[in-house]
Amino acid sequence: MFKIKSPPLLFRLSREKNFTITSLFCKPFTAIWLDEKMNATRILKVKSWNMSFSGFGKYLLEIPSNPITPNK
Repeated sequence: MFKIKSPPLLFRLSREKNFTITSLFCKPFTAIWLDEKMNATRILKVKSWNMSFSGFGKYLLEIPSNPITPNK
Protein backbone atom coordinates (compact mmCIF):
# COMPACT_ATOMS: atom_id res chain seq x y z
CA MET A 1 0.00 0.00 0.00
CA PHE A 2 0.99 3.60 -0.67
CA LYS A 3 4.06 2.64 -2.72
CA ILE A 4 4.70 3.91 -6.23
CA LYS A 5 6.34 0.61 -7.20
CA SER A 6 6.28 -2.66 -5.31
CA PRO A 7 7.43 -6.25 -5.91
CA PRO A 8 5.05 -9.13 -6.69
CA LEU A 9 3.77 -10.77 -3.49
CA LEU A 10 2.94 -14.43 -2.84
CA PHE A 11 0.64 -15.21 0.10
CA ARG A 12 0.33 -18.78 1.44
CA LEU A 13 -2.66 -19.97 3.45
CA SER A 14 -2.73 -22.95 5.76
CA ARG A 15 -5.14 -24.83 3.47
CA GLU A 16 -7.18 -24.41 0.29
CA LYS A 17 -10.28 -22.31 0.85
CA ASN A 18 -12.39 -19.50 -0.55
CA PHE A 19 -11.00 -16.14 0.62
CA THR A 20 -11.58 -12.48 -0.07
CA ILE A 21 -9.20 -9.59 -0.71
CA THR A 22 -9.73 -5.83 -0.96
CA SER A 23 -8.01 -3.11 -2.98
CA LEU A 24 -8.66 -0.19 -0.64
CA PHE A 25 -5.53 2.01 -0.44
CA CYS A 26 -3.83 -0.08 -3.18
CA LYS A 27 -2.55 0.66 -6.65
CA PRO A 28 -4.00 -1.54 -9.47
CA PHE A 29 -2.68 -5.11 -9.56
CA THR A 30 -3.36 -8.57 -10.99
CA ALA A 31 -4.54 -11.17 -8.48
CA ILE A 32 -4.00 -14.86 -9.21
CA TRP A 33 -5.51 -17.46 -6.88
CA LEU A 34 -3.62 -20.79 -7.03
CA ASP A 35 -4.55 -24.24 -5.74
CA GLU A 36 -2.08 -26.41 -3.81
CA LYS A 37 -0.59 -27.72 -7.08
CA MET A 38 0.01 -24.10 -8.22
CA ASN A 39 -2.74 -24.24 -10.89
CA ALA A 40 -4.52 -20.92 -11.38
CA THR A 41 -8.13 -21.06 -10.18
CA ARG A 42 -8.91 -17.39 -10.84
CA ILE A 43 -7.09 -14.47 -12.49
CA LEU A 44 -8.42 -10.96 -11.99
CA LYS A 45 -7.21 -7.45 -12.86
CA VAL A 46 -7.98 -5.48 -9.70
CA LYS A 47 -8.55 -1.74 -9.81
CA SER A 48 -7.96 0.61 -6.89
CA TRP A 49 -10.58 1.31 -4.23
CA ASN A 50 -12.84 -1.73 -4.62
CA MET A 51 -14.28 -3.43 -1.57
CA SER A 52 -13.83 -7.14 -2.18
CA PHE A 53 -12.98 -9.94 -4.57
CA SER A 54 -12.98 -13.63 -3.75
CA GLY A 55 -11.39 -16.74 -5.15
CA PHE A 56 -10.52 -20.28 -4.15
CA GLY A 57 -7.01 -21.50 -3.50
CA LYS A 58 -4.11 -22.01 -1.12
CA TYR A 59 -1.95 -19.24 -2.58
CA LEU A 60 -2.53 -15.72 -3.82
CA LEU A 61 -0.08 -14.03 -6.16
CA GLU A 62 -0.41 -10.25 -6.42
CA ILE A 63 1.43 -8.69 -9.35
CA PRO A 64 1.42 -4.87 -9.35
CA SER A 65 0.66 -3.03 -12.58
CA ASN A 66 3.86 -1.04 -12.02
CA PRO A 67 6.31 -3.56 -10.42
CA ILE A 68 9.87 -2.92 -9.30
CA THR A 69 12.33 -3.91 -12.00
CA PRO A 70 15.93 -4.95 -11.32
CA ASN A 71 18.70 -2.48 -12.13
CA LYS A 72 20.55 -3.17 -15.36
